[in-house]
Amino acid sequence: MDDRDIKQFMLTSGDQIVSEVISWPDDEHTEIVCRNIMQINIALDPITYQGKAMVRPWMTQQCHPRNITTLQIDHIIGSAMPTSNVITSYKTACDFYSEEGEEMPEEDNKSIEEEPTYEDVLSYYFKDPDEKIH
Repeated sequence: MDDRDIKQFMLTSGDQIVSEVISWPDDEHTEIVCRNIMQINIALDPITYQGKAMVRPWMTQQCHPRNITTLQIDHIIGSAMPTSNVITSYKTACDFYSEEGEEMPEEDNKSIEEEPTYEDVLSYYFKDPDEKIH
């Protein structure tokens, strides 16, 4: 991933996102083809009131190099080159979340197609707090 392909967008919804742009709109298409879209969240330090930018996936399980997402240009207010701090946070988040976007093994897919039982629901709500939610 080349830093020149990483762009920051302000959306009409108010979301600020950062993404690797694969291709820009042309005469026939009105969408920007992207990969690894991350939402930028600002956390304010309550003492200094300085903001720290943090990024997290914009769409669930779409953070993998094989997953492609499109943005409609009608939903973009502005675009910019992100700062080096945002690029560093973005690349770190891409590495961290890349496994989340991978396809599940076939044996795991079968369990999703089955109708959940009452016991499954109870075990979800009364699970061990240290157990990871899938």
